Amino acid sequence: MSAKNSKATLAAPDFGSASVTIFFKPEVILLLDKLSPATKAIWAVNTMGRTGRTARAAIIALQSLGVQRIYPLNRTTSKGQVLIEAFLDIPIKLIEVLNAWPAEGPAPTVIVSTVPATVTNTNSTRPGSVLLPLALFDATVNGVVVDMACKPAETPLLTFAKSAASKWARVMKVEVLLEHGHAQLKRGRNADGLEGCRVEECA
Repeated sequence: MSAKNSKATLAAPDFGSASVTIFFKPEVILLLDKLSPATKAIWAVNTMGRTGRTARAAIIALQSLGVQRIYPLNRTTSKGQVLIEAFLDIPIKLIEVLNAWPAEGPAPTVIVSTVPATVTNTNSTRPGSVLLPLALFDATVNGVVVDMACKPAETPLLTFAKSAASKWARVMKVEVLLEHGHAQLKRGRNADGLEGCRVEECA
């Protein structure tokens, strides 16, 4: 669909809401009348923890939920520093490994992963990957772990959480997409519920 046609569609009186695919999340901003503070910070529409736009969206979401401390991990330190500079008003502290937290902060109770599932593993001998140590989860609390990787749906992180922290709720990306679609529909049409939906991104 061209930009001209998209603009006409957005302005139509019967338009409710739409889902923006990953390739057009920044470009669609030019078609909008106004931007939310979150969109201005992320500079992408319809995204939902990598220090790219998905990580930025995760930080905004965590802040809106009242999370007091956020510990981003990035394999490239310079990219992690970009996050701190982008969110100076949010308590962000970069970490280098997933089993050592800043002295003034406790272990996390919410974990959001935005890296491909193939990057994470529990084997310390595998080079270039993100090690998932047992200390990642505080098994005594009711935490939440969200994995934004599509394939496989049951990622190494979620599988590890199931065995290491039975009290933690595990959230697959497909669940995030369903909730996101429901929220979009309610926002666009003030609907009471979602009668049906199709999830193709993670098929």
